[in-house]
Amino acid sequence: MSQTNEQIKEKEKELMSHKLIEVMRKSSQGGLTGLDNLGNTCFMNSVLQCLANTEPLTKYFLFDIHQLHLNPKN
Repeated sequence: MSQTNEQIKEKEKELMSHKLIEVMRKSSQGGLTGLDNLGNTCFMNSVLQCLANTEPLTKYFLFDIHQLHLNPKN
């Protein structure tokens, strides 16, 4: 019994979602902790940890994408 194109596409979607979940589980790591508090810096430390563990923002700086948005004439 041959499968229709829709059945094949549905099966491909299902396999891709399982692969995506597997890749995300393997590449996902817990966040980093352990910044030193200097008395009244706990709020700043928590904000920095949140920003550092925001993947798109981290990639923005690690891959020098921010350089494209700098104004060299200013």
